[in-house]
Amino acid sequence: MSFLLFVFGLILLLQGANLLIDGSLSLGKRFKVSSVVLGLTVVAFGTSAPELAVILRSVFMNENEVAMIAIFASSILNIFLVLGVYAILAKVVFAKRIVKREIPFNILVAGILVFLLNDFGTTTQLLSFSDGVILLLLFAYFLRSVYLYHPSIFESGLKPKIYSLGASLAFVLSGIAALLLGSHFVLDSIVAISTDFGLSKRFLSATMVAFGTSLPELFTAIVALHKKHSDLLLGNLVGSNIFNLCFILGLGAIFRPIEYNMAWNIDLAWMFWSKVLLFLFLVQKPRFELLRSQGWVFILMFFVYSAILFL
Repeated sequence: MSFLLFVFGLILLLQGANLLIDGSLSLGKRFKVSSVVLGLTVVAFGTSAPELAVILRSVFMNENEVAMIAIFASSILNIFLVLGVYAILAKVVFAKRIVKREIPFNILVAGILVFLLNDFGTTTQLLSFSDGVILLLLFAYFLRSVYLYHPSIFESGLKPKIYSLGASLAFVLSGIAALLLGSHFVLDSIVAISTDFGLSKRFLSATMVAFGTSLPELFTAIVALHKKHSDLLLGNLVGSNIFNLCFILGLGAIFRPIEYNMAWNIDLAWMFWSKVLLFLFLVQKPRFELLRSQGWVFILMFFVYSAILFL
């Protein structure tokens, strides 16, 4: 039964990604919104919805380890696995704006989170209500910067199919719903199958839970690759990471302070390293381009991180 739910969930994810991309591109064309902006906002929020559901549920159930490790590992998966696979399969060129603003902002947020989570000099590490406010303020700044965005010459000139306003909205909402439902089926089936083998909660959170909640990004990447809309994909990956760290963790801390174990700093460090490595690759020549060889490095980093989970 779990395997059937897993397959059904994958089908929903694929169809949801299709609907979300088609609807978002159609809306963007109607309102003259850049595909990068759509990727950073609408699509990023849609594909981050599973993380939001899992993290809030984990916080309310006092499963802080699941919440924190899933967020860190999801960010690592988005860069090392999703972007790594994409770079191997196709040429990846980032919009100059994303490299100069959104990725450095990602690194800044990760650095701030290191200090917020490690209250040096205290016995209890806590992501408090005030920390949540700081993260939400950073998220508000991000939204403002996206609102002031002007299209870059590095964006693709592909012309998506335009649907009616009602149909476009229906596609976006149906896509998000399908991604949520598909992730729920896949996540629950993966955890049900994996727990039979007696795996640790940290391992499950960093692999099965993170992988399950990152499936929307992975399937959106596959569909974006097929439809040749790399701007939407890249904006989505960067935007999803900001949504996860600022909005989801910030909102979770607002509802209920999240206790933090310093043993999880290894996952936090890997998340920070993934963002720094991405930036270092993109500022080298050829600038703003992720090479196939660098994609293989990302895949290697993903397997190294996965191996550490067994330690």
